Amino acid sequence: MSQYGAYGAATKGLDHTAILAFYYPGTTLGDLPEGNTVRVWISADNDAKLHFRRASGLRVRDADGTTLSLPSSSKYTKWRVSRSSGKRVLYYRNKSGKYVRYRNPLNPTAEWYVSNAKSGVVALALPNGATVRYRGSLALGFTANGTRTVNHVAMEDYLRSVVPAEMPASWAAEALRAQAVAARSYASRL
Repeated sequence: MSQYGAYGAATKGLDHTAILAFYYPGTTLGDLPEGNTVRVWISADNDAKLHFRRASGLRVRDADGTTLSLPSSSKYTKWRVSRSSGKRVLYYRNKSGKYVRYRNPLNPTAEWYVSNAKSGVVALALPNGATVRYRGSLALGFTANGTRTVNHVAMEDYLRSVVPAEMPASWAAEALRAQAVAARSYASRL
């Protein structure tokens, strides 16, 4: 869908259903089930590790259901999940900058999900030094050739991030609605 075309149509009085019908002929509008989650590969995190900033409320849950609450005192300056011989390993960085293995009860062969019970946001530390905050949870997924950082996020939270990145919030409301439906449809089909 052309964002400028949708904007133009909305300023001429067309609603989002008419805009979508023009760009996607032969399709019908429908509802998605509640609780839909999207997985987004964070390609900028390309160092084969998942680094995240310390914060109150951080926890790591494994796919088996075991949850570990992480301490947030100044002793722990940053956290890292790494891959070692097909297993996940948790480290913290101490005040002197050294990474120390953090022993824990999590299943090292199951996927781990890092989330924040208080804020709902995890601060990902990228290899270039930047920090980017993500809603939902982050996981270090294993691939045949390495690892991949993945954001697991509720569909509506995903749309709150992606729609403003694709279309200015000041544009006509019906154009924004059309963009939200198109983004939701695209994400749900991946």
